[in-house]
Amino acid sequence: MGYFHSFKYLFCFILLSNCFYAQSQSDVDFLVKQINTIHLSGQSDQVLEATQKLIKLSHISKNDKGLSYGNYFLASYHHDHANFKQSIDYAKKAQQYSSYLERDQTHAANISSLLAGNYLLLELYTLSFKNYRKALEILKNKANKTTSDALIECSIYSHMSYIYDNINKPDSTLYYLQKEAKILKKIDLKYAYIQKGCSSLGFGNYYLNKNNTDSAQYYYNKSLNHFKNMIQRCKIESLIGLG
Repeated sequence: MGYFHSFKYLFCFILLSNCFYAQSQSDVDFLVKQINTIHLSGQSDQVLEATQKLIKLSHISKNDKGLSYGNYFLASYHHDHANFKQSIDYAKKAQQYSSYLERDQTHAANISSLLAGNYLLLELYTLSFKNYRKALEILKNKANKTTSDALIECSIYSHMSYIYDNINKPDSTLYYLQKEAKILKKIDLKYAYIQKGCSSLGFGNYYLNKNNTDSAQYYYNKSLNHFKNMIQRCKIESLIGLG
């Protein structure tokens, strides 16, 4: 009889533990989606508040996904506020959860790309290239790539073209602009209108540096057509390019 009661209590404990884990996992998944939506809308203060909740919950439940995403969101927050060294620290923390990242290669590539972007803005080009290439390598080995994966690759090629433009290597600049444009052609405009507009800006800058003003103006105008009534950094730079 005692054995039966002991077994019953053990069974109840396991059941409750599983329920707690399932609920925690559900809460983590919900918060990750919610924070990502808030981040894309540009509401950075809300991102910070929600991310702190995510990290607290993930620590309690020992959830690697929540901890990795939490640190990634903090890295993105500091990147957006030009705190690049702090962003690097949080991005490196987000990379520590290797067992989870092996299952979420898109997230792993995003972290490496964010690290590279921080190094780029600090003008540490060697470290920037290293992390961009790491992100590309992660996605190269991924089966069943998504639109998100393609957009990460486009962003990387765009930034690599920018680096080569800064170090005055026009052939390499054009090479990466063309690699970006080739991928963008396969993506529906509604998912990539900003990237397509910024890609045209990149071509405009390339041709302007080559003193080919006709081609430069063509691409600057093409960039403007993507944004129409929107206020966007690439649109402003295209207007500056047109003079």
